[in-house]
Amino acid sequence: MCAIVVVEDISPDAPRWDRDRVAIAIGRGLDHFEALKQVRAMLTWLGAPQLGIGAICWCGEAVTLPNRVVVMPQQKKNPSLREEAPHAR
Repeated sequence: MCAIVVVEDISPDAPRWDRDRVAIAIGRGLDHFEALKQVRAMLTWLGAPQLGIGAICWCGEAVTLPNRVVVMPQQKKNPSLREEAPHAR
């Protein structure tokens, strides 16, 4: 059975393994990269070696993150910077 990722109201510092649901629980408010890092660490701890990018379950399938809850990092814009390229005239 392939592992799933669920987002719950737990500490965002440490994921949890729920063996009854075969699920990795992560906390709310993580950005995509931190959530992926936690999922990969939990899968490694469970004995599924992580090679390349993404997260791979012990069955060989890719483990996906729930897009609707995990936030993507926002880029901050400096208002003093101009929108044009620095070498454009």
